[in-house]
Amino acid sequence: MSLVFCPTMPQSGTWFVLRLFERLGYKIEHTGEIMSRIVNMTVDISIPTILHTHVFAFYYNPAPYKESWPSYGGDAIQEYIVRKNKMSIGGIKLLASMFKTVIPIRDPLASLLTRERRAPNLRHFYIVDGYVEVVRELSNHPNVKFFPLDLNLTEEERYELLVDVLTHCGVDVSKHSEEINDTAIHWRKENVTPNNSFREHYDAGDIDKLKELLGHKWAEVAHLKNMGGILVPFLSKLGYNEKRTLIW
Repeated sequence: MSLVFCPTMPQSGTWFVLRLFERLGYKIEHTGEIMSRIVNMTVDISIPTILHTHVFAFYYNPAPYKESWPSYGGDAIQEYIVRKNKMSIGGIKLLASMFKTVIPIRDPLASLLTRERRAPNLRHFYIVDGYVEVVRELSNHPNVKFFPLDLNLTEEERYELLVDVLTHCGVDVSKHSEEINDTAIHWRKENVTPNNSFREHYDAGDIDKLKELLGHKWAEVAHLKNMGGILVPFLSKLGYNEKRTLIW
């Protein structure tokens, strides 16, 4: 089956990866729409597909810390895999064992800032928790390839990174040199957040200004820092602090 699994933390570069595979001829599917067909083997295996889910199937509501569940149509298989396991690590580890898996990575602080710009009435601890769960459970999984998207790389280094990721996913890179080269040159951002007031200060490394702008939401960054013992060694292995400084 030409299926690649792509679980992502929100605001971590989801659409960069999905659009990349789409340009390579893959169809985008989402877990809630295809899960029962995968289990029942009724997916059209002739069509290359990239299957996406967010690491957690719940999000924090404006009411502090209240969890809400999306609807998956009541299908019994989806109920078990998606709801019982919250499509957190239980379901994700299952699918990662079944299919080659690619997980995009950004500096978690950048993910937090993007989410705050888009949803300032919500809390964002779950994003940090998503990164932590992925690192704890999948960092050494043989089917999983992590794809850092915001390192400061040369075009040649980007090309090598793309070839490494796509080869892991079973893509015949010799047939897609034009698309890979174009992606390495332009590295187009997808699903960009307009008027992101945090971007200037993040790029400048001005953590004090970010703390001022975030106000009480600095608690999310404090949570990120508390998880640094787990996250920083993992991110450093991917090239962070060498190719992008973690300012938190």
